[in-house]
Amino acid sequence: MKFLTVLVPFLWLLSVRVSAGPGCGPCDPAQCASLPAEGCPVGSMLDSCGCCSVCAAAEGEMCGGRRAAARRCGSGLECVKSDEDKKSKVGVCACKSNYEVCGTDGVTYRTGCALKTASLTAENQGKEPIHVQNKGEVYNVSGSQVYLSCEAVGVPHLSSPGRGSSELTLNELKDAHWLYDTPGIMKERDILNLLTEQEVMSVVPSQAVVPRTFVLKPGSSLFVGAMARIDFLQGGKSCWFSVVASGRVPVHITSLEKADAIYEKHAGHILLGVPLGGLERMKDFPPLVPQEYRLEGRGYLEAAADIKLSSAGWVAVTAPDGDQLVLRVHGPEAAGFSLRTPPLLPHVIALKGERIRKTAATNPSNRWACWQAGCRTVVQRGCTCRRRRRRRRRSDETSDTAEDWRTDLDHSPDLM
Repeated sequence: MKFLTVLVPFLWLLSVRVSAGPGCGPCDPAQCASLPAEGCPVGSMLDSCGCCSVCAAAEGEMCGGRRAAARRCGSGLECVKSDEDKKSKVGVCACKSNYEVCGTDGVTYRTGCALKTASLTAENQGKEPIHVQNKGEVYNVSGSQVYLSCEAVGVPHLSSPGRGSSELTLNELKDAHWLYDTPGIMKERDILNLLTEQEVMSVVPSQAVVPRTFVLKPGSSLFVGAMARIDFLQGGKSCWFSVVASGRVPVHITSLEKADAIYEKHAGHILLGVPLGGLERMKDFPPLVPQEYRLEGRGYLEAAADIKLSSAGWVAVTAPDGDQLVLRVHGPEAAGFSLRTPPLLPHVIALKGERIRKTAATNPSNRWACWQAGCRTVVQRGCTCRRRRRRRRRSDETSDTAEDWRTDLDHSPDLM
């Protein structure tokens, strides 16, 4: 009897049309408008009163509002409001994820929300839905080229002690970021196409690449093998040039006046290294074609741009803030050399190491070893990292400053 006394009031409530909130009248599904015949771009949901099914607001559409007129964003979207919009309660739908994703249709979508919109459109047209091909950000790395790619497909395998080789589990796959290395793909404009098998072995790194940094004055030239030449034509002060390439490719610094003679005499020989084979080899190697670039320095702690040397690597240029540089880059026309901004490793100068006296070069070995050990601005003594003491500076300061590097640049030696 007590059970029936408790149940009867609830049964009475179920028979009453309820109002979900302020401004909402009694819910009558028969009065709800029909959804579009072509379907909703980002799916449907109940309105703010919880009564009728309506199309959710898509990316870039208005959202929010007051009471019954409020409009909600679709799945994966959020209603972003400015300070002014907060007063009117109105905003714009924006995707919660702001990185590109790959679809199973082979298309790179700007965001996951854009992929979902395309998938719903395909389903409404009777086609197969589109899913994210690989969770996480998908990149293709080939030499100096780094770009988002939907064309590379594969399932990584793990090999660890006690586990053997197996595919990633669903939990591991969910949180994974995918990196594809495609050394077998030949691009149309690639320096490797112009090299012999032995030369390719020298150009393609076989171990970790240690950046080699040089300080150059205006009116000097830098050779990366005999494959590339960079002329520093104009600039207010000396600049740093960090070569990120295989250590088996020689780097040679000379003056602009001597550069032509150096190339003519040593291309194909041991000084420049690649290509190698004397005059006979250089007859088959295409001539170097010049192209000019203009850069603006971003300070002594950040590279202004990268000069991409196709699959041979790149050269990062670090210059004083606001300094206007003019560079002339020589390379085979078929190699596809170009300028990359922003640079791939903007703070590569931090690994430059100590300046070698009376030369334009630095010794990155100590700095590189310390960086791998998790130390900064240190001297490596076996397995111990200790702080370097500087005159007229507090001994507890452990980071190089722009002032220290400016001193190095001001005392740049005469080039050979």
